[in-house]
Amino acid sequence: MTMAHADDSERGARSAIRRHRVLPTNHIGVHAGRVLVGNFGGSRFFDYSAYGDTINTAARLEAANKFLGTRICVSVV
Repeated sequence: MTMAHADDSERGARSAIRRHRVLPTNHIGVHAGRVLVGNFGGSRFFDYSAYGDTINTAARLEAANKFLGTRICVSVV
């Protein structure tokens, strides 16, 4: 199921800013794209998570903040 909005990128950036106001020491990476979200695992281990290239890119942007000396790093497509 796709739940996209025309302003998804703006929503993501605004969400990052709101999160930063609450947790100013955190580094945040924002990237827009498709992800696989849900409960993953089996009978012994069950986890709600998100997977995909979009998640990996956001994680790399988050890590880039240390190198750049920033708190929020947003990709532009």
